[in-house]
Amino acid sequence: MVKAKYNDPRYTYHDGLLLRAAIDARDRARSDLATRGVNALTLDAVGAVILSAAAAEAFANELPGRINEAMRHAVPVTDELKACAEVITELEDAHAGTFSKFQFAVLTLSGKLPKKGAKPLQDFHQLCRLRNALVHPKPIPDRKLIDDFARRGLTTDRRHPPSAGVTGLTWMNRMFDPAIADWACATSHRMMLVVLELI
Repeated sequence: MVKAKYNDPRYTYHDGLLLRAAIDARDRARSDLATRGVNALTLDAVGAVILSAAAAEAFANELPGRINEAMRHAVPVTDELKACAEVITELEDAHAGTFSKFQFAVLTLSGKLPKKGAKPLQDFHQLCRLRNALVHPKPIPDRKLIDDFARRGLTTDRRHPPSAGVTGLTWMNRMFDPAIADWACATSHRMMLVVLELI
């Protein structure tokens, strides 16, 4: 068994619920833009980003419990899966970030370090950074991150380019776009699939 705290049969899983909530928020952002028009700042887009990151975090944090539950029900579990559960549990106890948990999950399950900068890991790293920026806002944003999203057409800049004379949009206002919500939901889901495909 992995750790005592995961031996409780009442242990529940929330990653799917959180991802569904993120998708619902994304859909509301899309609908809001369609209803209110090009000038709409779709507030649900930011909710979708935060919920997408939360879904991935729940997936990583809940993985040891799922592995332990499989062992409790006599489902064969590989040594790599057991190691993955142990490593994620240790990382959680050390208050490591979600990105690190996924990196180590990939390493323990595949035996290989994920390639730095490779998709979907790079996108997931950006999702974690954006989530942190949104829930811990600072007066000076991570310009490189925000500008990268704008270059990729994921911000309100695609509807209101700076050259159009629209002023007063903060870095956070620029995130109120369904495109960033689409990207966040897809990125979270892809990262979960990366781990599931290694199991």
